[in-house]
Amino acid sequence: MKIRKQLGVASLVICTATYAGIPKAINHQGLIEVDGERYSGTGLFKFAIVDPDAPLNVWSNDGSITNAFGGIPGTAVSLAVSNGVYSVLLGDTTVTNMTSEIPPSIFADDNLVLRIWFDDDGPNPEQRLEPDVKLSSVPAAFRLPGVFVNDAGSVGIGTQDPLSLVDVTNGDIVVNNGRMRLTRRVGDPTPPGYLLTDDNTGRGWFLGQLDGGFNLFMQTVGGLNIGDVNYVTGNVLMHNDLTVGGTIINPSDIRFKDNIKPISESLSRILALRGVSYNWKQGEFPKWRFDKQRHVGLIAQDVQTVIPEAVAVMDDGYLGVDYGRVTPVLVEAVKEMHERMLNKDCLIEQQESEIGKLKKRLARLESLILNSEDRR
Repeated sequence: MKIRKQLGVASLVICTATYAGIPKAINHQGLIEVDGERYSGTGLFKFAIVDPDAPLNVWSNDGSITNAFGGIPGTAVSLAVSNGVYSVLLGDTTVTNMTSEIPPSIFADDNLVLRIWFDDDGPNPEQRLEPDVKLSSVPAAFRLPGVFVNDAGSVGIGTQDPLSLVDVTNGDIVVNNGRMRLTRRVGDPTPPGYLLTDDNTGRGWFLGQLDGGFNLFMQTVGGLNIGDVNYVTGNVLMHNDLTVGGTIINPSDIRFKDNIKPISESLSRILALRGVSYNWKQGEFPKWRFDKQRHVGLIAQDVQTVIPEAVAVMDDGYLGVDYGRVTPVLVEAVKEMHERMLNKDCLIEQQESEIGKLKKRLARLESLILNSEDRR
């Protein structure tokens, strides 16, 4: 029996990429002729990737001859051959007797060939197909200039020793008209220091550590947490001091507002509040990183009873005060006091006028009494 391999093609198949995004399989297609005729039926194939210069077999379909030159794999892969054409995904471990993935690191060598042995599953002996298939295009797909993929699937850009899943050394990552997505999976025990962005769960990103020393953290859309790992919803949670060199602006245009009503009983509300000085309970609430300074302020529970709009219930159930929302009540309280003062001024003027009139009447009476005594 004379077997001739008329065509052999090996190419990278991106759709077989692993979770890490690193392909570990090669799509190979070939043409078999037996005694000058295109073969149809079941064929038994054995595959090895060989470095002919080493000499070294760097991969085989069953892993039995790796790092040994010239050996033939122990088990064959059964493939259907139709009109001489067969195809196989080398490294696809779901194929029977294809037990070994192709490690991307082998393509650090540009001079590799695919060696194939064929058996027609009949009385004819197994034969090696010649010539070997040159893998000239595959290494470029696995190993671009400056890009290295190790056997664990980690990608190094600018380094051949990636310390993480993707390690970029001495360079920048620029995203134009798109987005960058780096996700820390649930239960990942990797040490502190992450940047998370948009993992399709509604959570966002953080920069810092898991236990103390946070610089920036964001877990839910619309929430920004600076200094803590706890989730926030629609708020900015920050520990320590905030310094703003510009102006903090709140939307207040009347065109934004509806159901506008005056604030009533503003003075009595303010009079119900207590201005106090205090220290934070640092020992009981370490996560808040309270300082040791003496502070002045209001008690949230007091404010809640008279100005509930100025009190927020935080995610942990504790209360907080928006002192800015107390300001409108203070404004109306001052106006109420001013109105009372104006009323009192008016009353005083009236009383002074009455007193003046009474003094004049008294003076006339005294004058009449004196004149009456003189006539006697």
